[in-house]
Amino acid sequence: EELRVLFLQDEDGSKLFHALTPGKQRTLLYIVDSVKSPEKRISRAVVVLQHLKINKGRIDYRQLFTMLKSRTKSSMR
Repeated sequence: EELRVLFLQDEDGSKLFHALTPGKQRTLLYIVDSVKSPEKRISRAVVVLQHLKINKGRIDYRQLFTMLKSRTKSSMR
């Protein structure tokens, strides 16, 4: 749900996400939905879209998880 709302606001991010294979889309959806807090899901969704834009639609999982960790640490401060 959080990604869907972001897709409505971010057309470029939506295009990059929907250009991915179904398997990669499912993986990213799992990453976003694997936390219970709606605030954390929104934060993860934003990071995923930023990652896709930075990498022009390609996924570097190591870099993505580093971005997610740094976002989590900065939000805990």
